[in-house]
Amino acid sequence: MTGVQTCALPISTAAQESECGEFVHQDPGPALGIYQCVPATHRLVLRWTMEHEPTALISYTALDDRLIYHLYYATQIARLLYRSIPQSLPEADPAATWHYYKHYYNRGGKATQREWNANWAEFVTPVLEAQL
Repeated sequence: MTGVQTCALPISTAAQESECGEFVHQDPGPALGIYQCVPATHRLVLRWTMEHEPTALISYTALDDRLIYHLYYATQIARLLYRSIPQSLPEADPAATWHYYKHYYNRGGKATQREWNANWAEFVTPVLEAQL
C-alpha cells in the first residue's frame, strides 16, 4: 500500500462523517469527533488494539470526549478500526473506498454514494493530488 492509498480512507471518512471537522458532535446522537465515532465503537477499538497491537496507541484511557478535542487520537482510533478489519484496504479511488467505508464503517448508516463522491471531490482529491 502506498501513502496515497493509506491516507485516502481516513480522509474520506472524515470528509463524509463531519465534512473534515465542520461539526464534531452528532446532535441528536452519540457520535463524536471528525470521524463521528460512537462511544461503543471507541471501546471496541480499544479492546481490539490492546489484544492485537498494544503499542499502537498513545493512551488507552477511554475518555470519549478525546475523540472531539484530540485530532491525533481520533485519527488513531479511526485507522485502528479499519486496521482491525481482515480485508485489505481499498485502492485510493472513490468507488473502492466508498464500498469499503459503507460496508465496514457506515453499515446501516445514512451515508449515500452521491454525498461520498461530492465529499471526495472537495476534500480528498486535493490531498491526493498534492501527494503525487
